[in-house]
Amino acid sequence: MDFGGRRFDWARAKEIHPSILCTSFAVEHPRLMKGSCVRVDLADTNLRFLAAGRAKAWGEPMPECPDKPYRIRTRRQTVRDFMLESRKAVSDGGRGLDMRVAVNSTPWSPWESPWNHKYADRTGLIVSEGELVAPSIGYPSFIVYKDGAVAFRKLAPSDPITNIQTAVSGFGICMTNGIILARNNPASLAPRTGFGLSRGQRYLYLFVVDGRQPDYSMGANTYEVAEWLRYFGADDGMNMDGGGSTTLFCWDPVPDPDNTDPKSKTTPNLHKLNRQQDNAERSVACPLGIYLAD
Repeated sequence: MDFGGRRFDWARAKEIHPSILCTSFAVEHPRLMKGSCVRVDLADTNLRFLAAGRAKAWGEPMPECPDKPYRIRTRRQTVRDFMLESRKAVSDGGRGLDMRVAVNSTPWSPWESPWNHKYADRTGLIVSEGELVAPSIGYPSFIVYKDGAVAFRKLAPSDPITNIQTAVSGFGICMTNGIILARNNPASLAPRTGFGLSRGQRYLYLFVVDGRQPDYSMGANTYEVAEWLRYFGADDGMNMDGGGSTTLFCWDPVPDPDNTDPKSKTTPNLHKLNRQQDNAERSVACPLGIYLAD
């Protein structure tokens, strides 16, 4: 991608909430590519983050892999289910949260045939509501501190987390101070998820691009994820889990009449911002949601 130093004008974006804007794009060069980006204004102190919490039997050996040293950390679920369960009333077994955005985040193990394991481990650092869910294993993390500050950081397993409210991890830092660190590999095309932070960390960017759909979107490499993040306003970027995991939802107060997601008929305010191949939605290790505090 060659944006020639241009940045996206967020005045053209759709408002999900005064502090949450979203936009979508479609290009044909250097290849067919479609995706979306959400910008979150972190200056809004009414916004809160929620990562997947500990699964039942947390820390016990994973029963599906008795011959491997995996431990139960999270129970895999789709981003859609995470968002709907978070929004469901407490009286109905939900959390009763006004969640507006949800996205996939961390990689995980086991990732092997039959690819449908119930639990996840080796995700990198996950902290949910101040509680350690999974320890650091060397991946960089998106961290929300208890004082509201945010950062991309790589923590050691021994580093204290008492000042962390929320954390999820990705595969690697792809951009620092506007300088792209990822290699531009034209053969490494896939659906991708990227997180970005603006200079000064006022804005968080959640970026997805579809892929592996020749008639719709061919995907991007990690270098291009950084280019798109920089175009949308990020100065630092992190490549998250991608491929079939890439999923981004928003809860739109005004139902979109053009929402063609067949699974959203019963929840017209739930708008999927990417279109996965065959409308499949993978159960992922750790969705990340953003909600409005009471």
